[in-house]
Amino acid sequence: VMRSALSGKAALRMCGDPHGMLPDVSLTDLQMSDMSGEDLAAELRLPRDLEGRLAGARLLVVKDLRRAELWVGSTMVKAYRIQLSQRSRGTKEHRADQRTPEGEYYVCDREPSKYYRGLWLSYPNREDAARGLASGRLTQAQFDEIAAAIDMGACPPQDTKLGGLLLIHGQQGSLTRQYRRAPARRAGLRAGDADPRAYSMYFDWTAGCIAMFNGDVREVYDNLPARAKVTIVGDGPLTKPLTADRIEALRAAAPAVSAPQ
Repeated sequence: VMRSALSGKAALRMCGDPHGMLPDVSLTDLQMSDMSGEDLAAELRLPRDLEGRLAGARLLVVKDLRRAELWVGSTMVKAYRIQLSQRSRGTKEHRADQRTPEGEYYVCDREPSKYYRGLWLSYPNREDAARGLASGRLTQAQFDEIAAAIDMGACPPQDTKLGGLLLIHGQQGSLTRQYRRAPARRAGLRAGDADPRAYSMYFDWTAGCIAMFNGDVREVYDNLPARAKVTIVGDGPLTKPLTADRIEALRAAAPAVSAPQ
């Protein structure tokens, strides 16, 4: 994946410090699956690319639901809880507005972050740049540079007045430190991973990035292929998880998948 001209060090500082939370939401209403993404993908016999990632996988982020959905074709494989900033309503317009953009993006790089993992989003896209040009925040030369980067599937310039350095990354560092000391962990969780089941409230704390629990972002990071599509919307319908019967039906209809050669 082509990298941005900015160093990864800038990405370490971009998402701010934890501050606040939203009202309680029932975990049942979130319609999450108890199975891991890896187990679901195996059950569904989903094909993988040469890097071992889910072929054709994409991510749908629904901001108002604080939810990210991993899709392959017309099947939602799994949904995950996310955290945003406390000013997440509306699309991103300029640097330091603390908003998460809305639109069609792709994973343009994989960067470490000070939280955990990091999938770099291709913000600003053409639509963002067109608004920036119309508002006077971008020059024509900057617009052309952004458009050229998008055409190449690279990370667009991150140092304009539109802002940038937006990642999908892991949980707050304080949670990671707390769970490193936890004496017991649920199967599938590693040292430092907070357990999503232990939380019945949303914590919004970023400066525009999309934060996930460490175990969840690890699944997404490991399964999304290079330049995977990431669609971010303000609101949308709640897609229910796959039932056991539906998983069995899809598995029966899918061809056996061999390891990539």
